[in-house]
Amino acid sequence: MSKGLIGICLTGMLFWGMTLSGQSGDWWAQNVGWDGVRPYQYYLNLTPTGMGPNALPVPSMHRMNADTSSWFSVGAWGHFHAEEETVSAKLGMQWSPAPWCRLVVHVIPLESYWTSHALKTERKIFFEAYHDRFAGGDFHIETLFRLPPRWLGGWESSLRVGIRAPSGTHLGAARYTDTPGYWFDLAVTRRLTGRHVLEVQGGFLVYQTYDDKSRQNDCLLWGLGHRWAGKRLEFFHSLRGYSGYMGNGDSPVIYEAECLYRSSAVWSWVLAVGKGIHDYPFVFAGLTGRWHFSLPIRQR
Repeated sequence: MSKGLIGICLTGMLFWGMTLSGQSGDWWAQNVGWDGVRPYQYYLNLTPTGMGPNALPVPSMHRMNADTSSWFSVGAWGHFHAEEETVSAKLGMQWSPAPWCRLVVHVIPLESYWTSHALKTERKIFFEAYHDRFAGGDFHIETLFRLPPRWLGGWESSLRVGIRAPSGTHLGAARYTDTPGYWFDLAVTRRLTGRHVLEVQGGFLVYQTYDDKSRQNDCLLWGLGHRWAGKRLEFFHSLRGYSGYMGNGDSPVIYEAECLYRSSAVWSWVLAVGKGIHDYPFVFAGLTGRWHFSLPIRQR
């Protein structure tokens, strides 16, 4: 064996050994300043900047009058960061037993991700989760009710109550929080013309933390959206976010634009793109197919 080949082998073995030592329990303890007592979750930063892109998402706009049908959906999403790439599958369902009421459920059954060593160090992930590449997400369940127009002086409005069930996995890899959350908000819509609708929403969002001093983060939830609706095409874009009181990266603001196309009476397709503006360091895109059942698609 030549000296050059021997040198290459020795260099590779040395690099491999350094990598293993850098992902050991000692590496994690030094990285987080472990006190020798508290478990790893107390050192994680449960915020949109400290977790994966699907851990603490900003709730969508109500769009109560846009679609009164019931549907199942399947989608593929990608979230991109200079130090991370995430590809996710997303399943959803909307059930509308009446035009004034609907139930929405969605979950990410599987996501695949790549994260750089620098970002893993910054997020203080647990060393046993260093090489993890797959995770499953939380269930999000929302109930929306359209309020009588007379309650707000003739304005169309809707009330939403939502919960996040802590079903996500891989807390040690900072993918999901393994804590519950809930939100409630009110949305008011204003029809500008026959095809243009403006929507404003505001409310409250809460999620549990591991901080001994602040066991939950209380956030103001807000959003502003605009919809243009044609016979088969619909365009919608929104600026929305929430603002927590802890000030540790807990105030995400995102802009999202989407195009919906109704290819038939029972099928529709949604293409969405967006970007984090504050405390959400990702750009994202998704394609979703919806199969409508039970009730026809209705526009107002």
